[in-house]
Amino acid sequence: MTPRWLLLACTLGACASAAPCPRAPDDVAAEAAAAADDAPSPTTIALTDFRAGLMTVEVEVGGATRTMLFDTGAGITAISPAVVEAIGCEPYGRLTGHRQTDERLDMPLCPEAALTVGDLETRVAPVGVFDIAPLMPPDWPRVDGVIGLNAFAGQRVTLDLACRQLIVGGEAPPAARPARARIARETDGVAVGVFLAARTDRPEVHAWLQVDSANTGPVLVAQHIAERLGVREDAATLDVAGFGARDVEVAVMDLIHDGNLGASYLRGYALSVDLATGDAAVAPTACPTDD
Repeated sequence: MTPRWLLLACTLGACASAAPCPRAPDDVAAEAAAAADDAPSPTTIALTDFRAGLMTVEVEVGGATRTMLFDTGAGITAISPAVVEAIGCEPYGRLTGHRQTDERLDMPLCPEAALTVGDLETRVAPVGVFDIAPLMPPDWPRVDGVIGLNAFAGQRVTLDLACRQLIVGGEAPPAARPARARIARETDGVAVGVFLAARTDRPEVHAWLQVDSANTGPVLVAQHIAERLGVREDAATLDVAGFGARDVEVAVMDLIHDGNLGASYLRGYALSVDLATGDAAVAPTACPTDD
């Protein structure tokens, strides 16, 4: 039987069609300049405990406050058919991506959606149309969509799961250590994903592990890189830039990416990433970790 944490970790599976590629320098510079010119004050978005380690956010859309799953691994922000009807959208086309396990995922699109996430007003264009309910146990409360990192494209985000918050804008936390990140713009350039570098047994080779807040299980490691990362059955000592070397539980799988860092790995830290430039840093959380 497939573990529940795996089903949810792969909900939208970063909707990736390929491993992350370097972005064009002109694109990075233009996005960074635009963000700097119109940089609002930092906004703190509260994350709420949901079920099985997942977190949600309250989102105003379509004239109502709705509960949506917060998922940094989704890449794409998507709304349910009920929300589509509420905002008067006529879906069009098809966006095709792949979950981490290479399962194909198709969804129609709305041209845009105006969302208020916490106190942050944002327009996501386009937004996916996807009903997440069938992927969740029937006795769970309903959620009306998924908030992915593309809702905050071009801005710095600081994720602190122990403090149950996402800060949009501002600077990295004080005394943060440099991390090494890639920003992936996948699925026709719509998705936004963050990948962190982990050292392997070859100095010139790094594994790139996706930041996935909805993975509530062990660290996922792809079969093609497991030996290089020194995986021993279900454990490994991972050395991720900024986090240092840590002994972690892992699950080795056939994945389209090198791997996946979930909530159990990220909790205890504040990870700050500029989604325009890839500048990243990590600092210990100031909140209890519930461990």
